[in-house]
Amino acid sequence: MGLIGRGKVYMVTLLTLFSASGNARLEANEEQALSKLLDSLSDSYAFTVDTVSPSTETPMFRLGMELFFSKSLSGNQDVACASCHHPYLAGGDSLSLPVGESPYNDNWVGPGRWHDWQRSADPKADGTPNVARHSQTTFNASLYSRSMFYDGRIFVLDPTLRSHGEDQRHRTPDSNLWQGDSSAGRDLLATQVRFPVISTDEMRGHTFAADSTNDGVRHALIERLKQSENVQQWLQLFRQAFASPTGSSNSLITFANIETAISYYQSTQILLDAPWFDYVNGKTNALTASQKRGAKLFLTSPDKGGAGCINCHTPPIFTDEKFHNIAAVQIGRGKQPNGEDFGRRGVTQQDKDRYGFRTPSLLNVTATAPYTHAGAFTDLDAIIAHHLAPDESVSQFDFSFANNPQLKHVAGLLSDSKQHTQGALAQLNREQAAGSSLLPDGLTLTVTQIDDLKAFLASLTDPCITDRACMAKWVPDSNAPAPDEHRLVAEFRGHMPPPQPVAINLEPTHTSLPNQAPGPALPAAFLSDDAFGCSHSAPTHQSLAKHHSRHQSAKRFDEVAVSAGLAHKHHINWENYSLSSAQRLIFSGGLAAGDIDGDCWPDLFFATGDATADVLYKNERNGTFSDVSKVWGLTSVELSNGAAMVDIDGDGDLDLFTSNLLQPELPSVTGQKMQLPDSQLPTLYLNDAQQKLHVAADIGLQVQLTSWSFAFADVNKDGTVDMLTNHWRGPGLGGEQPTHLWRNISSSEGIWFEGLDTEAGLTDLVGNADFTFTANFTDINNDGWLDLLFAADFETSQVYKNLRDGTFAKETHTHEISDQNGMGAAVADYDNDGYLDWFVSSIWDPNGKPEGSWGVSGNRLYHNHQGRLEDATTQAGVAEGLWAWGACFADFNNDGWLDLFHVNGFDLPPQLSRHLGNPLAYRRLKQAMAEFENTPSRLFISNQDGTFTERSRQWGITDTFSGRGVVCMDYDRDGDVDIVVSNHEQRPVLYANRHNDDASNNYLSITLRDSTQNTRALGAKVHVTTGNTTQLQEVRAGGGFLSGAPSTLHFGLGDASQADTITIEWPDKTGSVSTFHNIPANQFLYIQADRGTIEQRSPSPPPQSQ
Repeated sequence: MGLIGRGKVYMVTLLTLFSASGNARLEANEEQALSKLLDSLSDSYAFTVDTVSPSTETPMFRLGMELFFSKSLSGNQDVACASCHHPYLAGGDSLSLPVGESPYNDNWVGPGRWHDWQRSADPKADGTPNVARHSQTTFNASLYSRSMFYDGRIFVLDPTLRSHGEDQRHRTPDSNLWQGDSSAGRDLLATQVRFPVISTDEMRGHTFAADSTNDGVRHALIERLKQSENVQQWLQLFRQAFASPTGSSNSLITFANIETAISYYQSTQILLDAPWFDYVNGKTNALTASQKRGAKLFLTSPDKGGAGCINCHTPPIFTDEKFHNIAAVQIGRGKQPNGEDFGRRGVTQQDKDRYGFRTPSLLNVTATAPYTHAGAFTDLDAIIAHHLAPDESVSQFDFSFANNPQLKHVAGLLSDSKQHTQGALAQLNREQAAGSSLLPDGLTLTVTQIDDLKAFLASLTDPCITDRACMAKWVPDSNAPAPDEHRLVAEFRGHMPPPQPVAINLEPTHTSLPNQAPGPALPAAFLSDDAFGCSHSAPTHQSLAKHHSRHQSAKRFDEVAVSAGLAHKHHINWENYSLSSAQRLIFSGGLAAGDIDGDCWPDLFFATGDATADVLYKNERNGTFSDVSKVWGLTSVELSNGAAMVDIDGDGDLDLFTSNLLQPELPSVTGQKMQLPDSQLPTLYLNDAQQKLHVAADIGLQVQLTSWSFAFADVNKDGTVDMLTNHWRGPGLGGEQPTHLWRNISSSEGIWFEGLDTEAGLTDLVGNADFTFTANFTDINNDGWLDLLFAADFETSQVYKNLRDGTFAKETHTHEISDQNGMGAAVADYDNDGYLDWFVSSIWDPNGKPEGSWGVSGNRLYHNHQGRLEDATTQAGVAEGLWAWGACFADFNNDGWLDLFHVNGFDLPPQLSRHLGNPLAYRRLKQAMAEFENTPSRLFISNQDGTFTERSRQWGITDTFSGRGVVCMDYDRDGDVDIVVSNHEQRPVLYANRHNDDASNNYLSITLRDSTQNTRALGAKVHVTTGNTTQLQEVRAGGGFLSGAPSTLHFGLGDASQADTITIEWPDKTGSVSTFHNIPANQFLYIQADRGTIEQRSPSPPPQSQ
């Protein structure tokens, strides 16, 4: 027994020795293979990080740390940088999505931190996390050299690679004209400090400095800090940090110094004492065999048996700092108005960047979950599985978030996540099919290989990051005095439900209400020119139409602005152009037309900029205009932008609105009247007895910074005229989300508007920023109620359905909306099918390669197919319009089919070269915009089959000015539609239409009047039938880019000698209808609703003979 027993022991010992020897050989083989692999990659990659962590024992570190932990840098003083980036939470917050301003408790950090949505002024607040993207760790952030943030919205423009992007040009959200930010910090860390404090969701809040630019917010924070009771404590820290013992608060407490201090503090957050770096520095036993196998998988391409992770996660910090789409699950409020997040696409506006997010560094990756830009994956297994099989991962993803300890409590408010993720997945599938994705397709790993890969990832983690004692040096000592009472003293609670119930998901039910049936017949007076009291053409002047010979029969337009007396020039003082303001200023220059003096002849108003007072021209009824600005009281100067005429007070004559742009030294005319030196409120000029304009006082419009185009209609059918405003903000402006829909609640005490966006359901109109340019009221689905269309930049155009109860439902996703840079708009039934269509002007780049952050696909024409807008651009042939702005539909040849005109241009006068800072900025910009300079407008003539042919040159549209606003109207009342264009930094253009000189086609001009406060019957529909064709037009005011045309409707009748039927659907609650039969052609008609109080008008006297 003993011999047998000893034999067993001996055999076991031999087996153990053999096993140990085999393991040693295996490990030696793993080591040899990995060493060989690293040698082969050493020419392409660095494996060690060459950096030195600055000292944490300096006054600068102390100041930076106190600022990083100070809630004083937030608008509501309730959130600090460390609230979402706490060292004890690995420099993040351990949440999928962060909670910024207005938490339930200022000191709650990480799991258990929730948004106090009922206390917050955030219009989108509902109890879900209020920040759109996951909090990335700040540790090792200083190792990035090309970009910051998930979308890289701060990035280095210079091609040369420098550590930290130091002393290079940084493009930021404050950059204008696609140039570097002149206020950027010395390195990327310093530059990124500038932006969390101005984010409404993160730190600024929704009430602090709400009407300020981004720089204004920073300035307000500094001023508040300097005026606080604790300024001396702060000043002492600044003096010590900047070695200025006697420095004043004005010289030391600046935002530039705050950038320096916080970025210094963050630059000390270097954690690289990880096993991997020990290994590459020669300590071969620093990695386990599993970690070495995992390293091989990570660093080897798929075609050689590896996982190919190195394709994007390149050593030494395991990121290529580029942007890739991995179809990451989309969660939360996102950046787009509908809640999607396009990632890098939102910065570059290039389709190849859609859903692309910056490759994160994998240093300390095991401690920085959850993963991806929305924190969708809570552990390494899930994110690795997603990389291996995105389709399967998305299909199996639990969108109830039952296993997400944070989001499971608010899953009912995240119902769009699955739909939004499908867009990213479809994009990835296209990229993989085209071979442009670096994500391996069809890669399979065994369970053991995945375990090895996770083991390798663990070797990238510095143990310090999970050791509170080790991390404590980056947290203020609670026993040390704080500079003020706003230091964050973090409380860590663990995951739990929100303290109070969240909002109920009020998704519209989209119950189908019947379309408004034809209403009762409404008597209407059918008036001629004389009966309506119109003045005739001046007896002593021949019409200019007769002065011009009918040479070149194909030519239809003559440019007559100068001879017609339109002598002014749009101009903004050159010193007001700067790299921070030029972009929005270059976009400006509007006009409005309407019969302001009551003689039935359309007059013209031009917004002229800030060099002179705006200009009002009276139509002299002989083809010319005279400047009556001073006589009518237009003497004050403002930085005017857009304009529209509308009878806003219901007294029968036209009033005038102007929109304004930010000009720090010049308030709007309304601001001047109200003695508000920083006000850019739109200006309302009220018409006094059709003889003079006076400035209205405050009318309730809480609009600041910028306003663009107007639109007017009675949207709720209460008989008064409501309003839409647009507020493209652009780089550097920031500010609280402005209101767009305004209800007219005027009374005998005065004119007053109240904002309706929240009440009406428009809080999701804009995403991360407001890019609305041109809005329209129009009845898309023919239910008798006006819907809302918003043409907006950067893929944010929107469609809202009127639910007939004072609210609207966003239905953009049910339509085919695809414009990339929506700017101007026009609404009309271009194919005579009885539904109103929508044209949106955009940017068509001839070479297909954007030199800046704009799209290339061009204009969009949305054909209305029984209430659904479908992209008919390609079929219609109207995409190629270059850099398009204002537009109009009009029947220029009176054939009964609407044609389409739009202006374009992006000219850069040489005077700008002295005002854009670095002289190279102008040169670079000039080169980038060369293809959009000196380009003629576009004239698309209808082929009467839903398609168009561009005929601008053949029809005499030849000017190459930089057009902005457009009005199409019959200014000389000769029966054809003329074109007026306002140009940026140039004189206007007036194209007189000579088509009717030949009298080859017939027409009708129709003007409506109503006895309600909506005197122009805005929103009414007029149907004109000749033979088998019925044309539909809608009465509107405003609705063009920076412009508004008269509310008179012009119908071409072709060779028909009469209109068989005219049917009017009045804009009242009953849907009243008036019908007329057999109306002779070639006349100006005035149709007035007879509601028992017919408007009385006195004829205007003819002008005196000269």
